[in-house]
Amino acid sequence: MKFKKLLFPLSFSWMLIISCSPKTHLDLPENQILIKESILNFDDDIDTVFNFEQLVEIFNKTSFFENKNLQEIKSYKTFLKDGKIHIKIREKDYVLSNINNIEKYYVNTSLNEVSNDPNKNSLSNYDYFYRNVKRDEFENQNFINDIENDFKTKNIISKAYPDLHWILGTIQKLTTNGIFQKILPNLIPTKQIRSEQWAEDDSIEQHEYWQWLIKLYLKYFDTSKLSSSIEDVKIKNIKALDKTTVSFNIDLLDKNGKSLISKQSLETKFYLNDFKSQWKINGLSHVGFDFYINDEQKLFNEYLNNPIFSFKENNFFNFNNFDDFIVSISEYDRFTSKAFKFFLEKYFNDLVKLEVPDHKKNEDFKYEILDLQNGGIKYDDLIFKSKQTLKLSVKVTKKNGQTKIYPWYSPDFNLHQHIFKGYKPSDDKLDLLTTKVDDWTWSNESYFDLQNQKVQLPLGLDANSFFEKNILNLLNLQDIKLKERILPFFNKTKKEIDVIEIEKNPEILDYLETYLAKDIFLFLIGNKENNFESGIEKVKISYRGYDENESGIILINIDFLDANGNSLLNKKNKSKIIKYGGFKGFDFKKYNDQYNQNIWIQNFIKRNSKDPDVLDFVKDNLNNLPKIFSWGNNHEKKVN
Repeated sequence: MKFKKLLFPLSFSWMLIISCSPKTHLDLPENQILIKESILNFDDDIDTVFNFEQLVEIFNKTSFFENKNLQEIKSYKTFLKDGKIHIKIREKDYVLSNINNIEKYYVNTSLNEVSNDPNKNSLSNYDYFYRNVKRDEFENQNFINDIENDFKTKNIISKAYPDLHWILGTIQKLTTNGIFQKILPNLIPTKQIRSEQWAEDDSIEQHEYWQWLIKLYLKYFDTSKLSSSIEDVKIKNIKALDKTTVSFNIDLLDKNGKSLISKQSLETKFYLNDFKSQWKINGLSHVGFDFYINDEQKLFNEYLNNPIFSFKENNFFNFNNFDDFIVSISEYDRFTSKAFKFFLEKYFNDLVKLEVPDHKKNEDFKYEILDLQNGGIKYDDLIFKSKQTLKLSVKVTKKNGQTKIYPWYSPDFNLHQHIFKGYKPSDDKLDLLTTKVDDWTWSNESYFDLQNQKVQLPLGLDANSFFEKNILNLLNLQDIKLKERILPFFNKTKKEIDVIEIEKNPEILDYLETYLAKDIFLFLIGNKENNFESGIEKVKISYRGYDENESGIILINIDFLDANGNSLLNKKNKSKIIKYGGFKGFDFKKYNDQYNQNIWIQNFIKRNSKDPDVLDFVKDNLNNLPKIFSWGNNHEKKVN
């Protein structure tokens, strides 16, 4: 087991909760504080204390000194002297010292409450930790608490308490609340990994973490009366009993690999439950349903603890994390799966990254989304074929050149398991800003038969009709969102940019294209009945030149494309010239008069679109937006 690359802050006040006699703790001189302040680098708000054996184990198994204060240290040596732990760095000897008034923790434990007879506080054999439990007894969620309460209130020592079940339960609780993520960054809490995957042989990394934590925990106990000490812990015969529970045996070994427990104890079954099984989501019709990822492969988030998308700082879209697409924004700004897919395909390499975390950099070289530009992002049928989830394939390349591919589902893009926004089957009022009861989502009983788990996708809106009716309104709405924004490539606002500059750098249209596509992808457009992938997949804006008769106006075309790159528009619509004003020299008088009369626009820009008054005004006035976009004539076209 190799833990040497792990950063290991001292965060173990919980080590003293087991009520048996601890080994002699360290003599900690009050006047030596260098180690605590400069080397150990643990959180000041966490009370920490270890006995002697636990500290030795931590020093031997972790890269304890690889922190921001001592990055230049490449080697160190720990040794025992006069009952203290010494650390030698560059031939200088430091003594572990002054860890927050260590004595008080012994007073606060229930050691003295257990028994006044010191002989009852030490172990006579390792079978002390083993007891058989019934499966139904363990499945009671109060099982661990019952043991703890019974142990404390009866004030007695029993061979049944505390045992390895209690120790396992305590460790499991601490993997959930985040303490162990600081110690073992890739230790995946059971709530975030499926039982059948945890039980697989290729989850050996997770098994090793648990084995080591059990060993570390057991070093709290006084084993001085025993002939051999625990040098290793092995979890064996792991089986997934169902979606929430695994069972296994535990062996305690000496330095020669010989078991320290009886054959009967070795056959004792231990259980871990509360594995990731399903999650409940509620829809528009307030129907709750449990969903489960039935993928036989190990998931990317079962290989790497809590993988996340990272974004380039100060990016044009102000995205910081996945929540910015799906929950921590106004209803209007939330993305559909189609919009997020379009965004990833367009910007993954420039703005979005899957970074190898520090604790994996000694092992992993890079993470990639496979076939990003060629259908590598899939709509998943996880939730009644509602297409409100996505599936990626992530290629992990090791430093030794080995590779492996893991699936990654969008509900696991963060720990909250969100799904994407639903779709609108109608554009009668171009109601962009609210979620309506007739939207096409998994929980809308107008389209989904939940009892029979069937989904009906209606015929999509006609692409040409949608284009002719709505495209100018949608474009003018995007300009309001982009107003006064500093644009990349130019470091200017739009009204400061000369149209000649755009001719040289038409990339400015990429951002307009992204915002426009996000709104267009709120609607079901161009799809055949019950064939989601047959509809619109891309929006393309093409630069056609600038208007030679009016200043500050460029000319563009817009096209709607399916997954194969085929246009959904007729020849007339896809070749229509659209005039895009607002650049340097543009006559803003009429536009500004319209703009200043509409207070809701300023509120919209400030992202106050949750305001009911603003929403009502927008729904009723989309046709009255300030006109920065307008239809052009083909003779105005200047082809470059």
